[in-house]
Order: sequence, then C-alpha cells, then structure tokens
Amino acid sequence: MPDRALTITGGERRCAAVDFLRGFSIFTVVLMHLVQGFLGELPTLVYQAAALGGTGAHVFLFCSGFGLYSSHLRRPLTAGQFLARRLGKIYLPYLPVVLASACVPALCAGVDRLGAVAAHAFLYKMFIPRYMESLGMHFWFVSTILQLYLLFLPLCALRRRLGLRGLIAVGAGVSIVWWLILAATGLYTERVWNSFCAQFLWEFVLGMAAAEYLNRGGTIRLRPLWLGAAAVAGLGMQAAIALWGGYPLRLFNDVPALVGYGALALLCAHLGRGWLDRIYTALSTISYAWYLTHILVFTLAFSLGGGILPKAVLAGGAFGLSLLVAWSYSKLRIYNLFTALRRGK
Repeated sequence: MPDRALTITGGERRCAAVDFLRGFSIFTVVLMHLVQGFLGELPTLVYQAAALGGTGAHVFLFCSGFGLYSSHLRRPLTAGQFLARRLGKIYLPYLPVVLASACVPALCAGVDRLGAVAAHAFLYKMFIPRYMESLGMHFWFVSTILQLYLLFLPLCALRRRLGLRGLIAVGAGVSIVWWLILAATGLYTERVWNSFCAQFLWEFVLGMAAAEYLNRGGTIRLRPLWLGAAAVAGLGMQAAIALWGGYPLRLFNDVPALVGYGALALLCAHLGRGWLDRIYTALSTISYAWYLTHILVFTLAFSLGGGILPKAVLAGGAFGLSLLVAWSYSKLRIYNLFTALRRGK
C-alpha cells in the first residue's frame, strides 16, 4: 500500500510546504478582512468562521522565521547587508501604500492625517496606540515584523551560543513571560502591547528551528490522520477560548491557533495536490504586496460602489481587483531602488 503521509524533504533551496502555507495564510487573512470589515451584517456563524482566517498571521510569522533563517544558513549577511535587504523588501513597498491610504478619507477618519503619515514613515507608530492601526487596521503587522527583523541577528548569535534547543527555550520563555505580564497589568487591550514582538517570538523562533532541521537534510513526515486530529483539537481549543474564555485567557490562545491552523493548511496542501497547490504557491509570491494593498483596494471599491452594486457582486469584484493590484504592485519590485541607491547608481 503506498504511503499517504505528507513528506517535507530538506536540503532544497525552497520548501514547497512553506510556500503553500504562506499562500494559504494570505488568502484567509484577506478573506477575513473582507467579510468582517466590509460586508456589514452577516450571520454570527459567518463572522466566527471568518475570524479563524486571522490566524494566518501566526503562520506568516512562522514562515518569516523559516525563510530568513534558511537564507541566512545558505548565505550569511553582515548586519548592514541584512538590514538594507530587509528594509528594501519591507519598508520601501510599505511607504507608497501608506501615502495612498492617507489620501482616502475613509481610512483617515478620527486620526490626524499628517501625524499618522509621519508615524508610519518614521516607524514610531508601533509605540503610540492612536497611530498603531491608523490608515489601515492591518498595518500593525508591519511594525511587528520589523521588530522581529531587528532581533533576527541577535537570535542567530544566541543560536550559536546556546544551541537550537536553547534558542527554542528562550523564544518560548520570553513569549510566556510576556503573556503573563500583559495578563497581570491589563495592557493586553492595547495593540502596541498585544502585538509587540515578544508576543510572537516563540513562533518566529520555531520557524527558524524548522529551517535548520530541513536545511541539514532532515525530513518531516506527517500522516493525514495526525494533521486532521491536530486541526480539530487546535482550532477547537482556539474557538472555545475565543468564544467563552475572554481576556486575559486569549493571550495564551496563539499556541492552539498556530497548531490547528497550520495542521489544517498542511492537510489541504496534502489532499489538494495539483491545482490547489499551484494556486496557493502562486499566491505566496504576491503575499506581502497583497497584504499591504488589499484594505486600500477594498475601501476604495466599497466607497465608490456602495449603494450601486449588490454587496455580493461588489465583494467579488473587490477581491479580484485586490489580486490584480497586488500582482501589479509586486512586479514593480520597489526594493530594488534601495539596492541601486546603496551602489551609488
């Protein structure tokens, strides 16, 4: 009987499973924002189901740790080279979207427009609650990922000093202590605190550990039954805590969320080999551009088309348009400008 296990083989330049996870995650995150932010009154069950899509952010952070460390193991960079490359790939594409969002009245309601633009441009919004989600509720993620990028090289140094298990223990320990601090102080209500990098350090480090294991030639074998059980248990626990646990218990919900959502995504990758795999792998190539631009596209589409087109038609059109805009924006490769400037071109 043929082995039906999902096999992730190490030693290759790109990991197809991680590409699938990234594409699957961005799809569910964008869908969640569309349903919860733009479609108005819907049955409670629809909102609750859509909320699970937001868990994709956890997988995004895991994949970021995986991708960065895989690249580092193949070609270590100096601190200057690393920061220049990361800022070029994350910060430069981010700025034009911020400026465009500042021109849309619906995204500037209740906030000082110039102050918000400055807070985004000079990256201090991550410390000021009123600016943290200004110009777009999704921009919190950019602050968090930049914080983790600043920690990446120190984490690599820590790996060399403490070993892989030591690194995992430190990452998990820091996150657990952070959850306890937020629970004790009540700061969990503020985005600047509940989305600080310490909240997610454990999953970023876990991604680094998976990258090292696979880059050393290791193999991961996951049977569909295990993935199904992990998906049901993880997502079930996440949903139970979200619905009935309340804060501060929700601070500890990231672990079942990542396990359940990640297992479901991998199960889809295994069962949907072929067309589904190609779709989500393709989406992974525009994932950051799509994340940056989708709220802007949705806001413009619903501002201009609201009251004219049926919501279902408008939602479908806005979703398709957001994909087109993301693909076009990703082709501009704005981060190349930073590389050119560093070379004096």
